[in-house]
Formats: sequence, structure tokens, C-alpha cells
Amino acid sequence: MTDNPNAFATDPAGTLLPLGGIAAGLPGERAWARRTKALAPGVPLHPVIPPVLAARAATASPAAPQAL
Repeated sequence: MTDNPNAFATDPAGTLLPLGGIAAGLPGERAWARRTKALAPGVPLHPVIPPVLAARAATASPAAPQAL
């Protein structure tokens, strides 16, 4: 990776760094961090949602899971 625009003309073609250099992060890096965080502890639900889910689960055959 480089900040030199002439790198595109090389063989093989180079890649330009984002504005701010490598410290600014790579494309998609923030999305991967959010995804990892959401998969680890889960995504917080709005307080209104758990009672609605519990009511729906009561009408279904499996038991509703307990809150963590």
C-alpha cells in the first residue's frame, strides 16, 4: 500500500492508502468491529421488546429463554 498515485501504473497494480494513512483504518474495519461486538455479548434490545417476545413465546410450544 502506498500514498503514491503512480502505483496504479505498476505491475502488479498497487493500492492507495485511505486519507490519513493506515492509522485512519481500512475500509470495512469499523463494520467488522461492530459485528464482532454484536456477536460476543449480543445486541441490546429496547425495553419494550422482551415482554412482547415472552408473550409470543408463551403461545408457542418451547419455553422462553431466561434473560442473562
